[in-house]
Amino acid sequence: ALLLARLDNEDFDLDVYLDRAERIVRNVSENFPDNATGEEKLKVLVKHLFDQLGYHGSTGDYLSRSNSYLNEVMDDREGLPITLSVLFIELADRLDLPVSGVGIPRHFIAMYREKGDEQKPDLKPKEILIDVFDGGKFVTREEASELSGFELTENDFKPASKRSIILRMLRNLLNGAEEERDAPARMRYLDAILAIDPEENYSRAMRAMVHYGEGRFDKALEDIEILVKKNPDAPQTEPLREIRDRLRARRQE
Repeated sequence: ALLLARLDNEDFDLDVYLDRAERIVRNVSENFPDNATGEEKLKVLVKHLFDQLGYHGSTGDYLSRSNSYLNEVMDDREGLPITLSVLFIELADRLDLPVSGVGIPRHFIAMYREKGDEQKPDLKPKEILIDVFDGGKFVTREEASELSGFELTENDFKPASKRSIILRMLRNLLNGAEEERDAPARMRYLDAILAIDPEENYSRAMRAMVHYGEGRFDKALEDIEILVKKNPDAPQTEPLREIRDRLRARRQE
């Protein structure tokens, strides 16, 4: 997540932020009560990060790319739900707390979930949902549904994979570049998305159209050929087939 900043800032010092994270962890662990439970440790982390250090959700320029770069989130102590969650998850991991990310529709939260008891399979493991955007507030599943604006199901509370989190962060950066009409940045983010997930058809189609619109016809053709090959006879690929045929004819001229 920190390395995403290298897409726009090749010179930032990665170790500075890794060291800062370790320093936070040391300070938090020093405040753990003796024989503290996982929940008690979680509350100490929340208090330190949000009350003492003042991390908070960005309410100003929400789409600012600073909110999507973890190094700048750590500098400014504000960010998006997903970047604050990533920081929280990684700090929790270093403290041996079982916290993961949950990408509910239109929002992102952290989830503390203890390991289940194999001897008591019917007993649900302890679960705490944390809205890091709202100062680390503990929320219920019903409140999470209200935050999302959708009625959430059990499937919505599955932990997000690390890859899906990085891709979601990149899409936020892509939205920011679109808002700012920053064409070079938009292409960097599209390239990164497709490097991580070559099967992401929407981003490949977008990149093809950007290449086409900016006159890089060979590059556009490469992406279009891949998309058409996946669904050669599908009705939705008809416009792509037409563009492909025009580009092939242009290449032969």
